[in-house]
Amino acid sequence: MGDHWAPFETYNIDLARTPTVQAALASLMEAFGLRAISADDLARIVVPTTLIWGRHDRATPLSVAETASARFGWPHLVIENCADDPLMERPKSLLRALRTTLHNV
Repeated sequence: MGDHWAPFETYNIDLARTPTVQAALASLMEAFGLRAISADDLARIVVPTTLIWGRHDRATPLSVAETASARFGWPHLVIENCADDPLMERPKSLLRALRTTLHNV
């Protein structure tokens, strides 16, 4: 989006803070969001797994990654100054985390 990104981001952040948008999003997530994956299903994952998480993710807090990491033995990498979309918010940090993960496999 080039030069158009900054105003787009500002608009979306401002809009996301409004009570009506928050209520609408909650309704949409309830109706269309994915249900949680059961611990039994997660325990069956046998491929190497690393969790990459934005420190300030409000949708799914970092404590979820920390709990899963401890429970299933998965390493987790935290991206600073990032919420729930590392690819959009901190793409270089996400690539570093992916390279670290792939290097350790």
